[in-house]
Amino acid sequence: MQRGRYGAAKRDRLILFRLPVTTENSAGEPVETSLAEAGQAFAAVSYGKGQERRSAGIEGNDLPATFITLQNPTTRAVGPGHVILYDFGRWDITSAAPFERDEMEFTAVRRTSLNQGA
Repeated sequence: MQRGRYGAAKRDRLILFRLPVTTENSAGEPVETSLAEAGQAFAAVSYGKGQERRSAGIEGNDLPATFITLQNPTTRAVGPGHVILYDFGRWDITSAAPFERDEMEFTAVRRTSLNQGA
């Protein structure tokens, strides 16, 4: 009996979970100062559909991705407000949900830019 959607061979990408740390500036506005470590996991990564990827590249829209990890205390503690560092980018987590008994599914977006990599 196969459990979950992905076998261990598919969860082969190391992702890092981080929690933005904010402080207030002199005007009392929150300003992100750093990223605190919140753990890491191996994940299966699935990017948005082809049309979504093309649109993100052309128009500078958000690029969506889904990250599937094993469920454990670290991954269950991660949710919206956390970020994923993966593929030389910062992915803002928009949802985190358990899948069946042993996997977590994270949906995240990365802002694309026409001058990315410049």
